[in-house]
Amino acid sequence: MIKKTSNFSYVRNSIMMIISTVLLFGCSLSSPTETSTPVDLGAVQTAAISTFAADLTRSAPTVTLIPTITTSPTLIPSLTPLQTATPTATYTSVATLNPYLVLDSTTMDLLPTYIPFYVVNPVSDDPCIFYLKPVLSNPFLPRTGKLEADVTTALNNLFWIKESWIGGFPNPFSASGHILVSMTASGNRLDIYITGWPGRTNNTCTNRAMRDQMFITVHQISDPYGVTDVIIWQDGLLYDDYMIGG
Repeated sequence: MIKKTSNFSYVRNSIMMIISTVLLFGCSLSSPTETSTPVDLGAVQTAAISTFAADLTRSAPTVTLIPTITTSPTLIPSLTPLQTATPTATYTSVATLNPYLVLDSTTMDLLPTYIPFYVVNPVSDDPCIFYLKPVLSNPFLPRTGKLEADVTTALNNLFWIKESWIGGFPNPFSASGHILVSMTASGNRLDIYITGWPGRTNNTCTNRAMRDQMFITVHQISDPYGVTDVIIWQDGLLYDDYMIGG
């Protein structure tokens, strides 16, 4: 005779095994535990910014570049130099063909601008009468506005020109051999120191003409500066005393 208690226990154990199996099967069917993967936020942000910039670039309108206009440089016109005073047509040919221009009524307007020296226009030896004529060497020598410089130029011109006749007029000073040493200006007085052979002759009228050639050549320059006394010294002696003294 089989005991009922044992059958019940068997059945009960079988049921428990079935339930356990079902539970285990159900657990096996549930989703597996997910593993978290760390996220690089910096890389994500960089990628997002790159994507945003690319979207902006694609959406930006196409810009048409305006070509730069290069203007041609404006040329500065060549300036014509200021012309210095030139003799007018009435005596240009005379000044060009001859080394000297003896001034007359038609050319006397050049005298205030240029530096002259003087030649003689004799009238009579006895009595001694003559006139002095201003002469410009060619090319004309302009005045600088400086007393000593212009007097030096005038006297050197007179001393160095050795033609005995200029423009049909005698130049007795050509026989002399003067050299300008120095000069001193003080107030209304101008002292001039010269050396060299004075070229004095036995003709007193010629000697006076030579003396006046030098003095008027100096005065033509010095008078506008208020110089009233011109004293010329020949090797320490008064030139007047040597040339026209008794």
